[in-house]
Amino acid sequence: VKGTPDYEASRCRNFAVNAHARGYQPQYIAVCESVEDVQKCVQLAAAQNLTITVRTGGHNWFGCYLRDNVFLIDVGKLNQLEIHSNNTATVGPAVVGHELNEVAAKRGLCFSAGHCVGVPLGGFLLGGG
Repeated sequence: VKGTPDYEASRCRNFAVNAHARGYQPQYIAVCESVEDVQKCVQLAAAQNLTITVRTGGHNWFGCYLRDNVFLIDVGKLNQLEIHSNNTATVGPAVVGHELNEVAAKRGLCFSAGHCVGVPLGGFLLGGG
C-alpha cells in the first residue's frame, strides 16, 4: 500500500524503465505467490474500481506497468514449469527463457526466447514488463 515501509522497494524492483515512468505511484502493489492471490487482487481492484497493471520482472523500457493510482499485480514469483508428455508446456510468467530452454532441451525441444534470455516470459510474450 502506498505509504507503507516496503512500498518504494517494491515499486522500484528490477527497475528497467526510463526516467519518465519513475515518478508513477501505484495505489497498491501486490506480490502474488499463487493464481489464487492474483484472483483475490483482481476482486479487490474491481471492488475499488482501480485499473490493474501487471509486472513480471520489470524489464520494460517504458514502464508500462507503472502508473498512478492503479493496482499493480506483481506475478514475478509464479514460476511453474512443466513439460508434458505431449510436448506442450505449462509455464508461469516468471520463468525466464533460458530456464525453459534448459528443461525443453532435455526432451529435444526448444523455445524461441528473446535476445535477453534472462527476461521472464510473461513480459516477453506480452510486450514487456
